[in-house]
Parts: sequence; C-alpha cells; structure tokens
Amino acid sequence: MKSLKYFLLILGIAGIFISCQKELAFDLSGPSTGTLKSDDLGNCLPASVKGIYTVDSVLGSNNFIEITLNTGTPGTYNIKSDTINGYSFSGSGKINTIGLSTIKLQSSGIPLAAGTDIFTITYNNNTCKIPVNAVVYQSYFPLTQNSWWSYDVNIPAFPGDSLRVESNDNISINGKEYRIFQNGPNETVEDSAYYFKAGPEYYHRFDASDYTLSVSFDESVDTVMMFLSEALNPGTSWASEFDGKINTQPSKIRYTYTLVEANGNLDVNGVIFNNVHKVKLKTEAKIGNGQYVEDSNFEFFYAAGIGLIRAKGWLVANPNFVLQQDIRHYKVF
Repeated sequence: MKSLKYFLLILGIAGIFISCQKELAFDLSGPSTGTLKSDDLGNCLPASVKGIYTVDSVLGSNNFIEITLNTGTPGTYNIKSDTINGYSFSGSGKINTIGLSTIKLQSSGIPLAAGTDIFTITYNNNTCKIPVNAVVYQSYFPLTQNSWWSYDVNIPAFPGDSLRVESNDNISINGKEYRIFQNGPNETVEDSAYYFKAGPEYYHRFDASDYTLSVSFDESVDTVMMFLSEALNPGTSWASEFDGKINTQPSKIRYTYTLVEANGNLDVNGVIFNNVHKVKLKTEAKIGNGQYVEDSNFEFFYAAGIGLIRAKGWLVANPNFVLQQDIRHYKVF
C-alpha cells in the first residue's frame, strides 16, 4: 500500500507541474517589454555585424546586424536604427520567451561614403549603439559610365584589338536597373549584356543557353545569376538550374561557378596584372529523362580596378579548340 500511495503522490505532483507549465503560455498580441543588452558605455552587446557594406552598392539579405534583447514581457517588437550615411537597420516580429534572445535587424539602403558609422538601435525607450564599417572596393567588374575595354580574339574574322566593349547606359527590366555593356559601334558583332552589382556580388542577365556551346533551349529562357563576388573564399562554388525544352523534350541546363583563385597575378599580352580573381564556369545539360552531361567549360579572369582581362571557353567534347579573348586596351572611369 505504501508503494501505491507514493506512486499516487508522484502522479499528483507531476499533474501540478504540468498544469503550471500550461499556465506559462503567453499572450503575444500586446507589445513586449524589456531592454537591449549593452555595456556601461551604451554599446550593444554583442556587436554582431554580418556582411560587407560596400559604398555605392545596394545592401542585400547578407547585410544585417544581431542584437541581444532581454525580455521581461513577451509580445510584439519593433526595433530600428537611425539612418546614417544612406542606410539603416530594422526588424519586427513576436518574441515568446522571457530572458535573453538574439534579434536580427535587416539592412536597407546604399552606403554613400567609406568610414565607420555608429548606429543607435532603439527598442521602446531603450537604446544602444553599434558600429558598422562601410568600405570602398576596387571593383573587379567596373560598371562605371563610359568605361571601355578592347580585346584580342583568337578567331580569324577578328583582327587584333578588334573587340571593343563599352559601358554606356542603364536599362530598367522588371523594375531592376541594369548597366548595359555593348560592343562598340564599329564591331562586326552587335550585342548587349546586362549587369548589376549588389554589395560585393555581380549579377548578369542572360539567356540560359548562352554558355552551352553544343546544345540550347528551343526558346529563349531569360535568367539572372551571380557570376562574381568580392567576398568569397577560393574554392567556393555556387550553382543554378534552368528549365526549358531541347528538341521539344523537357530539359534542364545547369551552371556551376567556382572561385578558383583570389588576388593572383596574370600576364596578358606582356602586361602583369595583379589582384586577379579566377572564376571557372561549368555548364551541363539534361535532355528529357537522361542524366546531366557536361557541355562546356569557361575560365574568366578579373583584375581589381580593371575588369575582365581574359576569357576562355571550350567544349568538353573538343577541349583542344579553345575560344579566347585577351585584353589589349582599356579605360575605366
């Protein structure tokens, strides 16, 4: 009987405990209360800044700060910074715990000048400060007005120094501003390419079949993909997959970029270029229910403050025939 009595006592205590736990459910419809964690000088603790803040570049999803909130009453929160140097931070949502929590504040805007910007973070009537460094990079792919580059191309129809590319205008597509790169007016090939930069990342709008040398979709498939970044480590790869039809069959084309080398050196036409990023592109195609088959390989070389200085491309099935363009002259503004 004693054992049964103790067992019932334990069950009773457990029931009380569970009932207490149920009562801890919070009403999150009202505003939360609490304080921002900071030191005696009013600095946010910890000062966690994510991403690279590049002057004249739109801040993206990788640009944010994290602050610590000590919550007294759970509920909604709306935390924001002041606007300094063209950009700011903010975050809102609900918090359902008491005590310390990490809150993400997303950035918005464009840093206007290099330097250390001291932001004041405000939560209710509580504040703390956090420093963010805005930096100027020597662009590896300048998008400045009137800049131009000329290249030697190893195609008989192109004499030396005959391919000229000019950065001469902007265009808005689906609400997004792109810089137009166009072959010079005296070239034998008229073509335009569209680019934009977001933070340290460069993006290209193109047809998904542009870099598959042996196959192509039956119809044009416009896409946008990052082709270069100033904030990645060598060995980093990124990929995208595109859908279309090849010979009327549902098919896919896949692009895989890899940053092979960062800040290396390269001799092009007898000139040594420093701070060169080497990027490899592998393209693959999958037709119908088949497997992916590697189609083409490309290598691109970008010099800081200059742009593309060499490009090479070849079919995997015929690696001995390499298309190549090497920079001859340039003017970057």
